[in-house]
Amino acid sequence: MSAPQSVLLQEHSATMRAIAEQLRRIRNVSSETCPDAAVAWSRIITVASDQAQSLFDTSITQEAIETAAIVQALSGAEDTRNAEHSSI
Repeated sequence: MSAPQSVLLQEHSATMRAIAEQLRRIRNVSSETCPDAAVAWSRIITVASDQAQSLFDTSITQEAIETAAIVQALSGAEDTRNAEHSSI
């Protein structure tokens, strides 16, 4: 069984945050040697950080959808059991 979509989104978000952190380190080093490159790295970091946050936000929504589906399935199973018990 594969991991729920929300877990995969959270893992991808964490990876994007790690990439953004690595890019910050590159930016810090390049700011001394090439200020123009540091500006470009800052833009890339902003995009990576924004994407990481968006993925995390999506994972929260997906987790709510998955939880609702589980609750609905359990409720349906309970209704079926109650109906079977009532007919006995």
